[in-house]
Amino acid sequence: MEEDRIPSSLCLVKCKRMVWGSAICQILPGKCDGIQTLERSGHSITAQLIPSDICQLVLAGGHSGELDTLALLQAQLGADFNVFHSVHWSFSQNGGARFGEIDFIVVNRAGSLLCIEQKNGALRETPEGLVKAYGKQTKSVSTQIHRSLNQVREKFKWQHPGAEPLHLDYLLYCPDYRVRHLNAAGLDQSRI
Repeated sequence: MEEDRIPSSLCLVKCKRMVWGSAICQILPGKCDGIQTLERSGHSITAQLIPSDICQLVLAGGHSGELDTLALLQAQLGADFNVFHSVHWSFSQNGGARFGEIDFIVVNRAGSLLCIEQKNGALRETPEGLVKAYGKQTKSVSTQIHRSLNQVREKFKWQHPGAEPLHLDYLLYCPDYRVRHLNAAGLDQSRI
C-alpha cells in the first residue's frame, strides 16, 4: 500500500496483507486526520470487532458512514468492549418470518448490550415520527429500532426459556442529521 493519506473510513488501521484486527496492524502517524497514533503489539488496546476481518466490506464498497463509525468505536472504546457489526437477525413464528439488521451491538465485560442504529443522510420529521426515505418508500426509524430490539428479545426468550429477560439498551446515531423536534423522533431524547 502507498503511504499517501488514507480515507477516514480506512484511516484507523493500515495493514500489511489487508487484515484488520491482527497484531501486524498499526495506526499510521501523521496519515490520519484527528486520530491519535497507537501501535498494536499483540495485545488488544482497542475494542474487538466481530467479525474482525472487515476488508471484504471495504473492498465491496460497504456503507462508508458505518465503516467510519466502526473505526471510531474500535479506537475509542478500548479492550473491555466487543463491537458486533451488521448483526442480522431472523425470527420465524406461526408460519411467518421476520428479519432485519442491527448496525452495531456493543458488549462490555459485564455483558451489557447497547444496540446502535445508524441512519446516514437526510431524515424527515413527520407527524408519524422520524422517517428515512429509501427511494420512493419511507420507513419509520422508531418502528424499525423497536422492532429489531423486540425480535432479538423474543428470539432470546425462545432459545433460553426460563432465563432472565434480555436487557437491550439502544442509541440512534444520525451523523448527517440533527433532530429538531424530539417528539417527532418517537424515541427517548437521551437515546439520540
